[in-house]
Amino acid sequence: MASQRAVRRGHHAARDREAPRKQVLVKPVVSSLRILRYLCDARHPATLTQIARELELNPSTCLSILRTLVALGFAVPFGNTKTYVIGDGIIELAEGVLGRGGILKSLNHSMQRLARRYSVTVTLWRQIEDERLELIASAVSGADVEIQMRLGQRLPRWISAVGRVMAAHSGLSEVELKGRFKQLRWQSAPSFRTYMEEVKAVKQRGYAIDNGNYARGVLTVSAPIFNPGGDVTCACSVTMFAGQHSPATLDQIAKDLLTIGDLLRRGSQTHHSSRTG
Repeated sequence: MASQRAVRRGHHAARDREAPRKQVLVKPVVSSLRILRYLCDARHPATLTQIARELELNPSTCLSILRTLVALGFAVPFGNTKTYVIGDGIIELAEGVLGRGGILKSLNHSMQRLARRYSVTVTLWRQIEDERLELIASAVSGADVEIQMRLGQRLPRWISAVGRVMAAHSGLSEVELKGRFKQLRWQSAPSFRTYMEEVKAVKQRGYAIDNGNYARGVLTVSAPIFNPGGDVTCACSVTMFAGQHSPATLDQIAKDLLTIGDLLRRGSQTHHSSRTG
């Protein structure tokens, strides 16, 4: 009898192994990920009501998830407006993925060295849609007075020095860029002719400069970062106070910035080759 029971148990175990497993989705996890995706895609801070309505979630459940995401750093209340934006936690997760093989880790070290050497702020921007850029990494100098920017913040794709870089590598015609230029808001806007001259200069010298156009009293230098396919979807920038450095030092900063871009380009190509090889 004992041997027969053992045989039956063996048959049941074999049947269980052969039976296809039913996919089980944990609803709170699914809802949390949907909220994160919503905040990542949102162009503006979103209210609890907007999120719950758009995702068809129970408002009470949505609030509980949002509070949890805030506590973990994946969502952040936006001022006193009772709205939410994506938090730095999601950027850290992205860095964990992008940094496999040490690519982003090495880049962060280079950005930090550049920031401290010149007492500037170094940032990495990524194109997230046709018309927007997102700040995905930042390094500051630790000086008593410095410019700080929030990870996850977004800019129009065509504005400031980084915008000139993106425009130079966009493949858009001058007419198409003019339409986009008209929609930009600058504190001290350049003429479109000047803007286009500076866009064309990017192809010649490799970088762009915005001196007080986007924000008065602030100077930014930006350089493109090419992906393995040769396209530009990211750019690295150095931001400082206007007049902080001499023209000769600015030239050296631009060269160092181009070196950082080249570092990430080579690392991305190596990472891409190892995945496809």
